Amino acid sequence: MLDIKFIRENPEMVKKALATRGADVDIEKLLVLDEERRKKIQETDELRARQNILSEEVAKTSSEERNKKIAESKELKTQLVAAEARLRVAEEEFDAMMRALPNIPYGGWLVGKNETENKVLREVAADGEPRPAGRGIK
Repeated sequence: MLDIKFIRENPEMVKKALATRGADVDIEKLLVLDEERRKKIQETDELRARQNILSEEVAKTSSEERNKKIAESKELKTQLVAAEARLRVAEEEFDAMMRALPNIPYGGWLVGKNETENKVLREVAADGEPRPAGRGIK
């Protein structure tokens, strides 16, 4: 699987390499999904941090102020559950697209559209020995 950081840093190279493989992958859409996912991660982390701070404040406040903090904490919990659900959906969509993304070909390889256009450089038997011309694998 390709590293998303590599894709972010080299989108044109990845597009070109995937085109040589005949892969139909929308790299721009993948990068948009990645950005949305990263924003949702940040949003969720910020809500968790606010909730942690609020929990500490609840423990330290008087009863009247405590009720306000508890109500605020409940509202924050609702927001956090919704944010986590949005993050889960974004991550699933992103992961599905990343799994569908093939590896890019090695730079020195010749690429053909199908098997008939590929050039055989050498044939090696299962034991690692070169195959004799005109003979099958033993």
